[in-house]
Amino acid sequence: MLKSIYIIFAMVFFIAEDSYSSQANTLWSCPENYPYLFEKATEGDKLAQEEICKLIYKGVIRYPDTDKDNDFYNFKWLNETISGDSFERRVAHFFFNYGEVEDAEKIINEIEKKAKEGDIYAQRSKGSLYFYTELFKDNREAGVEWYRKAANKGHARAQMSLALRYLDGMHIEKDIIEGMKWLRKAANAGLPEALGTLADFYHIGKHVDKDINKSYELTLAASKAGETYSQGKLAYHHLGKLKDEYPANKDPKEGIRWMRIAAESGDLDAIYTYGAWLFVGYQMEKNTNKGTQLIKKAAKHGHKAARSFLK
Repeated sequence: MLKSIYIIFAMVFFIAEDSYSSQANTLWSCPENYPYLFEKATEGDKLAQEEICKLIYKGVIRYPDTDKDNDFYNFKWLNETISGDSFERRVAHFFFNYGEVEDAEKIINEIEKKAKEGDIYAQRSKGSLYFYTELFKDNREAGVEWYRKAANKGHARAQMSLALRYLDGMHIEKDIIEGMKWLRKAANAGLPEALGTLADFYHIGKHVDKDINKSYELTLAASKAGETYSQGKLAYHHLGKLKDEYPANKDPKEGIRWMRIAAESGDLDAIYTYGAWLFVGYQMEKNTNKGTQLIKKAAKHGHKAARSFLK
């Protein structure tokens, strides 16, 4: 949905019962310097890449998927391996390549050893072996149970994985109540995607009664936790372009700020949109050169609207 909002709005210029707050638990949130880490990682900074790999292994960031344009662009450096790579980087490299790496057996053994010892991050990784690789796909029910082990010990990403499977009936009997229970746990822990997903549910009244106030509260928390989708929604709210608007004061400068943050975190739609706004000087000082650079950056990595604009 948001992708179409980004594109349409940019092109116009060219032709629980729980209480959530913006101060949500930050244990599972992206660090405040994530945009900086992301930029340095894409430039080849090994230390920044290492920090991001730790976030991936922990579960703050889901395992990147090369089938997704954003992931293929943002994490293509995961194809590289060097002597002495950390366990976290080797695991991220392993999953980025769907388990098709030279030392796959060694990585699997390390994951299994740590999982049996009770490491919740390894238990979540053990569950992911059944879904992110072709090696264990014939027994995905076992993967769900490994997610459950980690979820019961407080692993927010495993809780999110359980929630989605219960809500959609994937490899487990569909159970909305159980799914919402796990989603709320992940959101309460501060996991960005859980906060954003629950915000959407309250926005449209899916699985819960529609509550636009609670949706705004969750969207703000998700944005501060680092979810670019929610950051984009906040941007459009502040700029008066969100179809079902939040009952909160608008500030165009805040809208531009959130779109810039989403762009700096690597979201291709945000990169294109922010570049387009710079190009025409929408709600900010016009900067044709910088705007063009951002649009070219999005186009280079497959963004269709950006490519159309350049033509």
